[in-house]
Amino acid sequence: MSLLYEKFLSIYRETNMQNFYPSYLLENLDRFARETIYYNKAYLSPYRFAHKNMMTARDAVQFFLFFTNADGPFDIIYFFECSNVACDHRFKYTREQFKRISTETVYEIYCEECGKKYIFNDILPFIQVYFILKPEQCLEFSNKSKIDPSSTFGALKDMTNGLQESPPSFLTDSKDGGEGGREKLAVQVVDVVVANIDNSGNIISIDVENSLPPFLQKMRLSMNERIRNTI
Repeated sequence: MSLLYEKFLSIYRETNMQNFYPSYLLENLDRFARETIYYNKAYLSPYRFAHKNMMTARDAVQFFLFFTNADGPFDIIYFFECSNVACDHRFKYTREQFKRISTETVYEIYCEECGKKYIFNDILPFIQVYFILKPEQCLEFSNKSKIDPSSTFGALKDMTNGLQESPPSFLTDSKDGGEGGREKLAVQVVDVVVANIDNSGNIISIDVENSLPPFLQKMRLSMNERIRNTI
């Protein structure tokens, strides 16, 4: 097995995720991540993983979040797109950057392409998230494939317009990651907030939780209630 699989297995044993997910998913995730690396893709699609494993998108995102901590192999990137129809600029933030912005009382963002101004709190519902494999995790496979270990972040400069549609919400979830047509990659930040708590009420990824604005954390109870009402 790969070192990446050993990392997955270690986290699986050290957390309570074994109460919610069967162990065979670790091998599937290892294969899925290595395919992502081999084909030089920058982002891990929880929707494609959900489709391949007959999971809901919410369960797949939650599964990914277990591996998105300081000692985990995954990380996330926050982004939102300028709403000016004549502008295609994307604002991208690491967890650390997003956390710093979230602590500001009033934080203004200016689009460097068109000059449009945003207030951070106003654009929170439009924030989306990409899951990525940490660059150091790619090194194991760099000599075995066509992977460029820096592609995880380098590809951020080459995002296509095809990714600009809003991703589906968990409130209309189904056991289909969607493989027909364009692949879904981005997850709405509010859906990450909802998924970042397990069925026992415990936070899954402390690192992700600590990067979220308090406003979104407070919304979790009402959002989870809405989800329960749709089941």
